[in-house]
Amino acid sequence: MKCIIFSDVHGDSLALEQFEQKISNYDYDQLICLGDITDKDTLDLGVIDRLSSLGVTGVIGNHDFDLIDELTDKQKSYLLSLPQELSIGGLYFTHISPIGNKKIRGVLEAEEVFMNSELPLIFVGHNHFHHLISCDSTGVTKEVELALNKEFVLDLNKKYLVCVGALADYHEPPAPKVFVVFDTDKSSIEFVEIG
Repeated sequence: MKCIIFSDVHGDSLALEQFEQKISNYDYDQLICLGDITDKDTLDLGVIDRLSSLGVTGVIGNHDFDLIDELTDKQKSYLLSLPQELSIGGLYFTHISPIGNKKIRGVLEAEEVFMNSELPLIFVGHNHFHHLISCDSTGVTKEVELALNKEFVLDLNKKYLVCVGALADYHEPPAPKVFVVFDTDKSSIEFVEIG
């Protein structure tokens, strides 16, 4: 199975359009969004309709509640149908963290996740910067250096935490706009830049 995993659209219809153009070049089985489709400064609430029409599954993000009272019934129904965490075929997906709402900024926070979880592969959004963090059988946790747009095969003897990055970004300095392609058959991951 090949999954395309993305996060943090924040109502940016241009970023979503660029993403849709980019994924048209991929053969995939599932689109998974890790939340923050909207937020209080959302430019375009129509992104909810676009993701719904694409059959996107996923989880709800913290910013998705900011405009809940301004949504149409259909948009509200779609957003509120998204769980806070999701498991698909042994893969775990959430917006912030599997252990509470502690933002994962790097190795220190990832160590805490690995110590408190037996999950072998965790995907999170929220952090607009993309990271791949591994933990070996002795508990050694480190960031894996990866080039964008290059496939990386995971070591099945390790646990991994994947911060998928963001499609829309308004941080200074800006992070690259990325999504993840995960191939379960090859146990490979690729961070793909859209901009």
